[in-house]
Amino acid sequence: MMIFLLILKIIGIILCVILGVLAVILFVPVFYEADANIDEMDYKVRIHWLAKLIRFEFRWKEKAHAVLKILWFVIDFTDPEAVAARKAKKEEKARKKLLKQQKKEAKKREKQTRQRQKEAQQEQADREARAQQREAFRKQQEEAGSRENQSEKTLAEDASGNDTKTEKIADVDAGRIEVETKNVEAINADESFHKETSVAQDKETYEKAEQTKPENNVRQESVESEKAEANESRASILEKLKSAHGTAGSILDKVKTVLAVIRYLREQELISAVWVKLQVFLLHIRPRKLSGHLKFGLSNPADTGQVLGVIAMVPLFYQTELQIEPDFEAEDNYIQGQVYVKGHICCIHLVILIIRLLRDEKIRTLIRRIREKN
Repeated sequence: MMIFLLILKIIGIILCVILGVLAVILFVPVFYEADANIDEMDYKVRIHWLAKLIRFEFRWKEKAHAVLKILWFVIDFTDPEAVAARKAKKEEKARKKLLKQQKKEAKKREKQTRQRQKEAQQEQADREARAQQREAFRKQQEEAGSRENQSEKTLAEDASGNDTKTEKIADVDAGRIEVETKNVEAINADESFHKETSVAQDKETYEKAEQTKPENNVRQESVESEKAEANESRASILEKLKSAHGTAGSILDKVKTVLAVIRYLREQELISAVWVKLQVFLLHIRPRKLSGHLKFGLSNPADTGQVLGVIAMVPLFYQTELQIEPDFEAEDNYIQGQVYVKGHICCIHLVILIIRLLRDEKIRTLIRRIREKN
């Protein structure tokens, strides 16, 4: 019973840890802050999470500078020395991995070589054992034949009173046995000679193959590297030609694709369905503080008025401390001023938005059609 309660306790602790991590990810907000000085071309963005335990800073003034800080670890994405150090570390890691793989392959080849040598030695030992068995069997036959000859001689001496015909028959049988024995010896000697010759030839062939194997591997690697370089050069030339030929067409194709998607979404009434759900999400992630002063002007006063009308339709701009001043007498397009933005975002709002979008029947139909086409 105690063991069962201990297991339940461990499972409960693990579940609590998982739920706690999920709660932190979903409900702890990510704070953002942006400060833009358009006159001096100085832009700053700061993002932090978990009471600044994780923070990211980006600044652009004549050149970009980006830093990620996690606890006391600092990762500089723009420092040339840090970038070079990370690149060198990555290359060193790749080199060690390649070296380790090469050593592993060398050990594997060495193991295979030892296995082949062991198999060849085992086969040679089996051949020698079979040859010894045949030799022992031949000797047994010879001894049996000699014993029969001895017994026949004894019988011949005992039966000396028999007629000459019996003696001649015995002599003929003895001669025949002797001839057969010699033939068997000659055949066995020939077989053993051929087998020894074949074993020596196999061994010599194997040694030559092992000696020529590195040379063949070097030749094969050089040929493969030359083929790969030729294929890469041809592929790069073809890619350049294709890119140069299709640059103008690709832009038009992308514009046509975007327009077709917008037209399709408007026909299926998907824009309105998405916009209603997106408004709630934008309300939650809106900046909590927006201040500053902006002055802009376009060469055409009508365009300036249209832009000002669009800005007036967004409550975010006129319900905050941001001041916008239009210039209807400007001769060139320009924008001046300074803007400060501060707010936060929670991941739970993004999850809710995705769930609401997936529950919409029209969006699910669109996803099914896309999957069917793919």
